[in-house]
Amino acid sequence: MHSKWWVLTAVASGTFMATLDSSVVNIVLPTLTKVLYSELHKIKWVVIVYLLVIPCLILPFGSLADRWGRKKIFSLGYICFTLGSLFCGLSTNLSALIISRMVQGIGAAMLMANGPAIITATFPGNERGKALGTLAMVVSAGLILGPSVGGLIIVDLGWRSIFFINIPVGILGLY
Repeated sequence: MHSKWWVLTAVASGTFMATLDSSVVNIVLPTLTKVLYSELHKIKWVVIVYLLVIPCLILPFGSLADRWGRKKIFSLGYICFTLGSLFCGLSTNLSALIISRMVQGIGAAMLMANGPAIITATFPGNERGKALGTLAMVVSAGLILGPSVGGLIIVDLGWRSIFFINIPVGILGLY
């Protein structure tokens, strides 16, 4: 496989993880109210904080990438998102989970801010539309599959698994 397709695979994996995590957590909210002994109006911050951090940081991370390099910020995004996923899975209370979701959101913002720019720089003009279209399909797939994937995973593996599943994907994507 040509290196540009490996680049697309790495970018698409990071984008898929970030978008999947924006919707996968919704399915586990009722479980979280029970295991973390909290009300739904507090538990919903697990979703909200993630969705607030990303748009707030996309532009700053895009600007940092212009100065420090897209690959460096994108790789840092993978590390941050993967560590955030680990912290989410290890969280024992609501505050720790919300803070861990912030870390995940910071990583997701780094990934999302730089993915399209990396693809644009990697693919020649005649293939760029196909590559960016593939990335757009990955975004849609992540958002659509989140609740189904989350439901399937938590039935057998518990709520923490929706976060732990990101760790091997993050490590492979970083590689």
